Amino acid sequence: MEWDAKTEMCNLGQDESKLDEFKAHVERYVDNFDVQAWDMFLHLFSISEENVNKHGAFLKRLLPRLEAFDQHESNSLSMIAHIRLGVLIDRIKQLPLVS
Repeated sequence: MEWDAKTEMCNLGQDESKLDEFKAHVERYVDNFDVQAWDMFLHLFSISEENVNKHGAFLKRLLPRLEAFDQHESNSLSMIAHIRLGVLIDRIKQLPLVS
């Protein structure tokens, strides 16, 4: 993922009024996320139960990519980002099948 796209993701992710744009940006670029982009995403997106429930459909679409990243590349994440990744995956898996 190019630096400009990462910068845009950060700008969108820090502005609550642009959450829909942030999610669209993530979905547009997620296939090109490197470790740094995942780290940024994991720090920008709230992993609270309330937020995960609120954005369940979006997160369910990301789940296969989150799991693949966790299995193959997550060792390069900071410890905090790695913990956030695990919590996020667990919370997504606990979501009801229909959302």
